[in-house]
Amino acid sequence: IRLAGTISAKDVMKLRNMTGAGMMDCKEALKETSGDIDAAVDFLRKKGISKARSKAERAANEGQVFSYIAEGGLKGSLVEINCETDFVAKTTDFKEFIQELARHLVDNHAEGTLDQEALSSYTMADGHTVKERIGELVAKLGENITPNKAVVYTADKGFLISYIHMGGKLGVLVELTTDGAPGEEVTTFAKDVAMQIAAAKPLVVDRSEVPSDWVEKEKEIYREQAINEGKPEQIVDRIAEGKLKKYFSEVCLLEQPFVKETKVTVGDELSKLVASTSAPVTIRRFTRIHVGQNG
Repeated sequence: IRLAGTISAKDVMKLRNMTGAGMMDCKEALKETSGDIDAAVDFLRKKGISKARSKAERAANEGQVFSYIAEGGLKGSLVEINCETDFVAKTTDFKEFIQELARHLVDNHAEGTLDQEALSSYTMADGHTVKERIGELVAKLGENITPNKAVVYTADKGFLISYIHMGGKLGVLVELTTDGAPGEEVTTFAKDVAMQIAAAKPLVVDRSEVPSDWVEKEKEIYREQAINEGKPEQIVDRIAEGKLKKYFSEVCLLEQPFVKETKVTVGDELSKLVASTSAPVTIRRFTRIHVGQNG
């Protein structure tokens, strides 16, 4: 069956299958490019990017977080892509793209964090940028879609583990160091730590990572609170130190109450694990991503 000029229905269907665009859009693209399939794909991509820009002001507060770990737990990624509605976040096209991106980052990106700008300009395996590929998704799914952030870890001496919660709304990537392959006890502890981070929202592993200006700011706030409450001057510093200790127990992973046994801290549980397995286990770093939030 032939359509106008040299454009066939078969070509329209081929273009539709390649791009996911509508029949009339595919027909228009083929007409504009004199039936050249590759040129028509680019035509639709550009059209998709244009649509993406026209929707750029619409809030993209939904989305998905996806993690991919390869090389026997030695390299992994955690990626967040945002969209406007949970409906689009659950579509096969959306999920397949974020999975493809997470895998591609593990295979091709050495290490580090990518913000929205860096992630948008990142080149995929097909030679197109993330921004261009998202333009195709926008053309197909009809709403604003934005790459938000991603992190790639390479384990220095140990392994990585991830945890995805709330149907992809929350993700955690953790690196633990240890000698040799982790045994069952260590692996179980690592999973518990990932869940701990998801639930308790720590900011750092231990208090040595808390910037000194944060500490001084918190201490000053606590002193002012005590003074404003009319506490005697001689106990103001002691009150501030007590509140600072509570602050550390909230933001430092190792000082938080352990999710499985709140009478002990994560640090206590780690020490018990090291004594039990004789393995020098440490928690090196973590990233926690909650869709639409900074932490």
